[in-house]
Amino acid sequence: EDSGSFVIVEHTSANPLHPLHCGHLRNSILGDVLARLLRAIGRKVEVHYLINDMGRQVAILLLGYLKREDKALPEDVKHDIYVGELYVEANRMVEKDESLEREVDSLLKRMESGDPEIKDLLDKIVDYCIEGQMETLKRLGISFDIYTKESRLCWSGKVSNVVKKLLRTKYAKQDPEGAVYLDLGEFGIDVPFYLLRSNGTTLYGVRDVAYSIYKLERGAERVYNVIGSEQSLEQRQVRKALEILGYKNVEDKLVHVGYDVVRTPEFGSMSGRKGEFIAVDFIIDEAKKRAYKSISKSDISENEKDVISETVAISAIKFSMLNTPLNKVINFRLNEALNLKANSGPYILYTLTRARSILRKSGERMIDTSSINYSYLDGDVEKRLLIDMSRLPAIFREVTNNLTPNVLTKYTLRIADNFNKFYETKPVLNAPEGEDASLARLSLVKAVDIVLTNILKIIGVQPLEKM
Repeated sequence: EDSGSFVIVEHTSANPLHPLHCGHLRNSILGDVLARLLRAIGRKVEVHYLINDMGRQVAILLLGYLKREDKALPEDVKHDIYVGELYVEANRMVEKDESLEREVDSLLKRMESGDPEIKDLLDKIVDYCIEGQMETLKRLGISFDIYTKESRLCWSGKVSNVVKKLLRTKYAKQDPEGAVYLDLGEFGIDVPFYLLRSNGTTLYGVRDVAYSIYKLERGAERVYNVIGSEQSLEQRQVRKALEILGYKNVEDKLVHVGYDVVRTPEFGSMSGRKGEFIAVDFIIDEAKKRAYKSISKSDISENEKDVISETVAISAIKFSMLNTPLNKVINFRLNEALNLKANSGPYILYTLTRARSILRKSGERMIDTSSINYSYLDGDVEKRLLIDMSRLPAIFREVTNNLTPNVLTKYTLRIADNFNKFYETKPVLNAPEGEDASLARLSLVKAVDIVLTNILKIIGVQPLEKM
């Protein structure tokens, strides 16, 4: 296994139509943690974001904008919220008036062909929405190296090139309405893989083939695509289309990191077109409000409270999105996610602040580690801690290779649980057994500090000095 190999992780890639919702949360957090883990085990990683600015939904959004009298894109509201409202309005308009479908079709053709007038408008609205979405991801500490617009794949000829090549193969067929698809039956895929609508415009799947070629041609040994499990059929179709085009080892090189849905029983269900979704910003703000109420210490300033409650909120959300196997539904409950006493991100943060508090109080006592008598760490809890902590690099590899972030969260909780047992039963700074016992226990506390800090770095959470 070449530890220095180059890989790509593509994640989030939300439609530029509305704010990010809790369905995106699992994707973004999973993709970000995967990229951090790959870097930790020595890979060179590029994180990609595809901007889906070519689909029919975007044409509906543009139509809604063009029908508006007020064409200003305001700066005093969060951009993605404004676009989300515009998109809902546009959908209602098209549902009420069927004649507008023709205008949507016409816009779609103009978008794909790169009509100069539409090009500028498309970029203006899409970039405006993306700015709002990126503000949300910035709160989560999530960033990207490369953004690719689907429009550029179309306008550069990359998509039409793929279509031309696929049309020349024996798998290309036309349905009675005139739409074009690939018949992949001989590969055990019975569902047609549609490339073109009957009006000649492209469908998402064929644009994804062109995008996959772009990623592979960057020289990546492996491309991780973080996309919901409901897309697994289309992912298989894309890989098969690439094989038909002559690309080798596609099954190995393109890894579909699938995951199940997120349910929010506390807040209701979701539909982007109707504007019924639980925005990520709302979830962070709500978590932050509840975290703020739990900060009772009087020596913490308002500014510190704000930072602490935001960090606690982020840790709660991230941990709960990672703590469930990818093939299981997440029933996200905020109060459980914020539990300071067990099984949560805030619990890990709290455990680390306990360790750091001891280290602060110890002053300079830890300078010389060569003379530490480790025989004082002979209790069951200390032994379990030492054995578990020594496995950190192996855990990072296991979680990365098997795509099991829940193994990392369970491992972290075990360390926190054992440290808290140790904290409550073994005095550190004033050990009754004497200074040698204190120094040995201090060295254990320091090791816990290092391990938990490293794990929080992978999860993308800032450690706190106090809570």
